[in-house]
Amino acid sequence: MAVKKNRAVYQFKVTLRNIHPPIRRRIQVWEDVTLAQLHRVLQTVMGWEDYHLHEFRNGRKIYAVPDLDDERKIIDVKRTRI
Repeated sequence: MAVKKNRAVYQFKVTLRNIHPPIRRRIQVWEDVTLAQLHRVLQTVMGWEDYHLHEFRNGRKIYAVPDLDDERKIIDVKRTRI
């Protein structure tokens, strides 16, 4: 994939719920990263080691790693850009 010369950068504020004191991170990613890449960034900045399954949700849409045993309609994070 050719890289655009003027790519936008998105900034996210990530806050863990129900944790005291609050744990927050502010991250920036290029506009063309996939949700799978965003997951890897979150793992790194939070100091996590990818021990658990993950999914992103937007309304009723669910983005995750497809699983044949999961009957829900899952959109592949590797093919979805933010």
